[in-house]
Amino acid sequence: MNPQYRVKLTNHKNTLRKNVLFLLIIILTICCKNEKPKNLINRVGGDASLVEISYEFRDSTAISKYDIGFNYLRKENLEMAKKYFLESLKIEPQNITILNVIGSIEANFKNFEKSYEYYEKSLRIKPRYSNTYMSYGVALNKSTEQLIAIEIWRKGLELELNYEKTGYFNYNIANAYYKLDEFKKSKKYNDIALGIVSDKEVIKDLMELKNALEKLTE
Repeated sequence: MNPQYRVKLTNHKNTLRKNVLFLLIIILTICCKNEKPKNLINRVGGDASLVEISYEFRDSTAISKYDIGFNYLRKENLEMAKKYFLESLKIEPQNITILNVIGSIEANFKNFEKSYEYYEKSLRIKPRYSNTYMSYGVALNKSTEQLIAIEIWRKGLELELNYEKTGYFNYNIANAYYKLDEFKKSKKYNDIALGIVSDKEVIKDLMELKNALEKLTE
C-alpha cells in the first residue's frame, strides 16, 4: 500500500473510532399518541443515530417512565436513561421498543452478551421487525463481529419497506466491510447508501468514507 494512502486510512479509522460512523437505531416513543410519527437523526453516546418515534405503548405509566428515559438519553446520560427504560420494561415486558433501546444502551456499555439477549427476545416477539436487525447488527459490529453483523443487516434489508432506511442498512454494511479492510465491497455499499440517504450529516460521513475508499481501491 502506498504510504500516503496508509496515512489516509489511519486517519479515517481514527475518525471512525471518534465519531462512530456506523448507525445505531434507537427506537423511542413520545407520550402524545395522536401526533404523527417522524424520524430524526441524533447523536447518542457518540453514535450517529436514526431515531424513529413509534407508538408501541399501552400503559400510561410505562410511557411516562420511557419519556423520562428518553430525556436522559438526549442528554447522553445513559445510566439514568437505562434506569427508567428498565422500569418501563417491567410494566411492558413484551415491548420491542423498550427492548431495542436497552439493547442499544448495553452495547454502548460494551455489555454485548446482555445486548444480544434483548435483541433476541425482541426478534422472538416480532421476527420481521427490521429495526431490531439494524440495532442488533450495530451491537455486533461494535464488538468486532463484523461478518455476523453483515449477515444480520442483510436479513433486515430484505424486510425493510422504507426506502430511506435501506440507505442506512447499506451504510452500516459499508462501514463493516471497511473495518474488515474489504475496500471494494465497502465502496459498493457506500455508493448505494449515498444514492439513498438524505440526511446532511450522514451524507457528510458517507462522502468522507467515499474519499478514503477511492484512494484505497485505485
